[in-house]
Amino acid sequence: MKRILHGTIAVLVAAGASLPLWAQGKGDPKAGKELHVKHCQRCHGEQGKGDGPAMKAVKTVKLADWTNHAEMAKYSDQDLYKITMEGGAAVGKSKLMPAYKGKLKEKEVWDLIAFIRSLAKK
Repeated sequence: MKRILHGTIAVLVAAGASLPLWAQGKGDPKAGKELHVKHCQRCHGEQGKGDGPAMKAVKTVKLADWTNHAEMAKYSDQDLYKITMEGGAAVGKSKLMPAYKGKLKEKEVWDLIAFIRSLAKK
């Protein structure tokens, strides 16, 4: 009986280790903030309000306000992952949002998402 229990536990632990990072709830908001400064801040702004210096001249696109809980609740983590990896045009958003597939690792994208989620106020 103990062998079966130990075997079952081993299988469950191994299965959990092989889950994608999003399914494990991973993401470090501190690391995400550093990535935000490097890759996102020029458009999304220092506070994530969508008011970065690169967007000052763009009048046709309004970026999501990451600090607005109600607005951000419209997006699942998977939505944010897809937008980040595939770019805005791939999901019916602005083509100004570049795709980061091949530029950021999966873990980095989840770190960014954790940071973005930390900005939303309830």
